[in-house]
Amino acid sequence: MIVSGTVLDPGEARDCDRVREAIGPWRVVDWHNAYAQGGAEAVDALPGGLAWRESLEALAPEGERHLLTFDGHVTHLPDRDRRLLEHIDLTTMVGDAARVARQLSRLADAGFREVVYTPAGPDVARELRTFAAAYRQLTGQ
Repeated sequence: MIVSGTVLDPGEARDCDRVREAIGPWRVVDWHNAYAQGGAEAVDALPGGLAWRESLEALAPEGERHLLTFDGHVTHLPDRDRRLLEHIDLTTMVGDAARVARQLSRLADAGFREVVYTPAGPDVARELRTFAAAYRQLTGQ
């Protein structure tokens, strides 16, 4: 199971800028895929999709948009993707270490035996450290 997410610092709000920047590169993938697979109609059906598509289409003609569609895909947030941050899921695999550990436990209970954590955002080392600490809570290691 591939997961993205972030562990909140004590007192940190789930909807703060750091959280959005940390999880945003993975959470905006739906808009990239909708446009690449279903075109304008599919992406326009998503919140903020029309404005996202229009900003993309203004950059290049149709035959040259594919790479632009996936600019920053799961690594960083181009400005056009940053506008989607108000529409992303801020709950899945986001919480304090105990909450993230519980979410991992639920995956194990559902039969998943391997989790591939995919950190993103401006401080990947921090994401790895805090996620590993949440996992250690789960395993007692």
